[in-house]
Amino acid sequence: MEIHDQILRKIANTLFSNMQKMPYLGLFSGRLGPALFFFYYGRYSNKYIYSIIANDCIDAIYGKIHNMTKEFADGLTGFGWTINHIVENHFVETDDDNTLDEVDEIVKNMDISNFMYEMSSETPLCSKGLYAIARNDKDFITSTLMQCKELLEQKDIRFSLCYLNSVLHIVIRAYKADIELALCRYLIEAIYGHVASTLEKKHYSESDLVTLQHFIRHIGQDISEPAKWKLLLEDIKISQKAILSSCWNYLIYGESGLKQVNISDINMFVDDLICNLRYQDLALYSGLSGLGIELIKLNENRIP
Repeated sequence: MEIHDQILRKIANTLFSNMQKMPYLGLFSGRLGPALFFFYYGRYSNKYIYSIIANDCIDAIYGKIHNMTKEFADGLTGFGWTINHIVENHFVETDDDNTLDEVDEIVKNMDISNFMYEMSSETPLCSKGLYAIARNDKDFITSTLMQCKELLEQKDIRFSLCYLNSVLHIVIRAYKADIELALCRYLIEAIYGHVASTLEKKHYSESDLVTLQHFIRHIGQDISEPAKWKLLLEDIKISQKAILSSCWNYLIYGESGLKQVNISDINMFVDDLICNLRYQDLALYSGLSGLGIELIKLNENRIP
């Protein structure tokens, strides 16, 4: 455990010293990522000061949410998802069940035009779907699945694998929650066709392949044919660096890749980021915040 703790201390110190320099506020590229790390690290290290830092950061961002776009990666849905996550994980206690009512209303009113717009963002994700799944609201999820159906049936749309992965996650989660099973089966097949086309056209990053590989492990016979999904990645190799840069998957999708990586290689990767530090290296997406959270969660899972 000692080397894990050393790595986490390096991450915590680097984030504390540099997070105020981050020009963005959102979850993937901004200060929300380090804030989430400090919630996790404060509990893990039993040092309350980190929880105070995290709370102060959340409060500062909350005052600026009306200037945010709606996208998940760095906008309002990502902020709402974060608040939901820290409450669900008891990082903060609240007696106010209406904390996210305003965000809920805005996100529920997102339509296909919002879906189309976010597909052109740097990290395209189905923002409404990711938020709806987190809120665990059956009617909200059902209406979002119907919008996903409408979107997937649009002609001449070039889907990225990053976006399709997020829709795949939503559909799998909805199916496991026993929501609109027939619709979920239909959507899985529609997604398969788009994924196959996207892979053929190479419209993906290596990190997207890591995400897809995780999901394929969870596609059961009751919803689709696992064998045909596995064939999609049969001849595609994924590097260790891509796994280390994809740690945000664990937080958002619940899938870990770090278990496949030697701890000394993780340490070397962290040192390289710190030595050549850019603000994006502090972030949840492909940076120290995401890697640190996954490392904490893996360590906690190993504790008897």
